[in-house]
Amino acid sequence: MNSIYNKYIEARKRDIASYIEDNIVDGDIPDKEGNRFVFLATNGSWQTKYLSLYEMLHDKYIAKYCAKLLLEEYLEMHGSTINQIQSSDLQKNDIHIKLYEKVAFTKIVTVTVSSQLIGVALRNLIRDDNENKYAYLRNPEEKNRLKSCPELLRLSSYYSFDEEKPFKDISNKDKVIVVNDVISTGSLVYKISKKIKDKQAKLNAVFSIADTRVTEPNLLATLNLEVKNGWETAIESSYIFGGEAEEKLFFALVKCHS
Repeated sequence: MNSIYNKYIEARKRDIASYIEDNIVDGDIPDKEGNRFVFLATNGSWQTKYLSLYEMLHDKYIAKYCAKLLLEEYLEMHGSTINQIQSSDLQKNDIHIKLYEKVAFTKIVTVTVSSQLIGVALRNLIRDDNENKYAYLRNPEEKNRLKSCPELLRLSSYYSFDEEKPFKDISNKDKVIVVNDVISTGSLVYKISKKIKDKQAKLNAVFSIADTRVTEPNLLATLNLEVKNGWETAIESSYIFGGEAEEKLFFALVKCHS
């Protein structure tokens, strides 16, 4: 049964990947007027490709499905720990407590509006879990259903998110999931990750729909393209990767690494 389920999940991921590829805008391809163009990334560099999932994720069913796939991948990574605790001699309530300690996360950090849509869907999956499939992701000491779920932090600024009150509320007792719908260069998520670690909190994972970082960019280092009010040199974005341990915390439905 697991094999059939895994094949089903892989098939659905291919559908999502195909949909995403159809929505990538490629500035290297001339438009109707024959113009090529570039996009400004959040780190100040330029890219020739652009992907927005804003409209797609406004469909709550798509957002929920994507959140579910990412959550299932995260739990699969912790599968051996979950199985070991569930098959132990502990009492049911103690199993819940132990699983919450080892697997659960206390905060979901989102920055972009699209990321917030995934974050809401993720939180709601855990809250509206009538079958108690994700019961151990809720705080067993909190009776209020919503408060027992991971807290959703909706940040508003790429550049000064660490000065916002929700982010300041992160403490060294927190276990955090960062949600970023599209990872373009890796600059933003690694900046957020560093700030989380600076607060002595634990980064449990980074969730994204598409991770478009590439290890070997196949574009020219500089492109003489007309941007803004005149001719400028568009420096290709540099892509940020962490060490092996850090990259294992990245979960994406579509990865464009090459």
